[in-house]
Amino acid sequence: MAYIGTYYAIGSAWAFTVMNYFLIGFFNGSLDHYYIDSFKVYFAIVFIFTILGNISLAVVRYVYHTFHQPNPSNPSLEYQRREFAPY
Repeated sequence: MAYIGTYYAIGSAWAFTVMNYFLIGFFNGSLDHYYIDSFKVYFAIVFIFTILGNISLAVVRYVYHTFHQPNPSNPSLEYQRREFAPY
């Protein structure tokens, strides 16, 4: 669902860009409070993608290695464990 949503986002980007251009031109000054400072955007991007991304990767690796240990007594489980590898 998210994958197909990216196609709609890319396809609608030009329309929203043109709409934003005209709205800013017609309502100059009255729409400024809807936009946030560029530093806030930068801070949000750095926080989300670097800090939370590394934490979530560590959690996924911990869960994977904790609950998917090889079982020599059942070789079919070993095949299923290798098939699930998230990375």
